[in-house]
Amino acid sequence: MTAYNQVNSVHVTEDRSTLKDILLISNVENHRPEPSFLGSGTLEETGAKDLVAGGWYRITVQLGRAKTSTRRTPSTVDFGPGDLRFGGFLRIDLEEAIEAAANPNAVMVVQSGTPVAIPWSDKAKAILHTWYGGNEGGKAIADVVLGAVKPSGKLPLTFPCQLNDNPTYFNYRSEGGRVLYDQDPYVGYRYYEQTEVAALFPFGHGLLYTTFSLSNLKLAVDTQSDCLNVALHRD
Repeated sequence: MTAYNQVNSVHVTEDRSTLKDILLISNVENHRPEPSFLGSGTLEETGAKDLVAGGWYRITVQLGRAKTSTRRTPSTVDFGPGDLRFGGFLRIDLEEAIEAAANPNAVMVVQSGTPVAIPWSDKAKAILHTWYGGNEGGKAIADVVLGAVKPSGKLPLTFPCQLNDNPTYFNYRSEGGRVLYDQDPYVGYRYYEQTEVAALFPFGHGLLYTTFSLSNLKLAVDTQSDCLNVALHRD
């Protein structure tokens, strides 16, 4: 059992035998298709019950993982709890796949809410991390890939070169209900700075469609103006 916002959640397949009162909503058998989550989503099920003001009620919410869904698409790749690894990437020779692509300038689009291991990053022409964009995510990705909008975001976290470079690699999960932070104050990017472990994409990383450089910066000590001379070169 875990608690999220005072709602108890059991991260297992629903077991009706644990329910002693009224079942309001069940989405175990009736998986009606809905276009969210790349076509694997289901329509929302709703229920209602009259409650007495001031009364106490125990509400149990039981969840099933993606593997219990009947709406899974053939292209679905599962992430285990806290996993950083693409479950299927070892089965694909990405170097051959990119070389065989019709367009050699392939852009790899990664959708995840956390850092993931990207051992093939040097094989891609560009990598676009899009997080979860909601219903308009596809249009936003298309705008960036086609150049209508520049990808100006910066990473709020660090992508490790390999799984064991992550500062929480040895103390993931909890013991006796306690989460241990063995890295002390060196959490996140501070850990990489303290240990001098190279990161694949560091905190704050983010590229644009162009590169530029500044040169010949000149400012006279005795100048009476606010003018700064600088040469700007853009590729």
